[in-house]
Amino acid sequence: MSLNPVSWINASAKFKELLDLTEKTTKALTRLHEEVQALRLDVERLKAREELVITKAEAAASAASTRIASELARELGRMEAQLHALGAHRPSLPPPRD
Repeated sequence: MSLNPVSWINASAKFKELLDLTEKTTKALTRLHEEVQALRLDVERLKAREELVITKAEAAASAASTRIASELARELGRMEAQLHALGAHRPSLPPPRD
């Protein structure tokens, strides 16, 4: 069973078309792969920035709580000094109930 010349021409045209489509598909897949790699790098950078932001937020919260505790201690000391200057004493607790 041999093919006539027209069939050979049609088959070779289909084969060429198939090769062209394969080439286009390969190029498209290569572009998609490059885009995915770029997105992975972006995600890695964002994760690193997120960790930095968390570290900075924790440091800021720690500094703020330390400052507040220090201000409270200073204010309590000032109030105690005022009480002693006025000659007042801390009220004693009432006797326990039976």
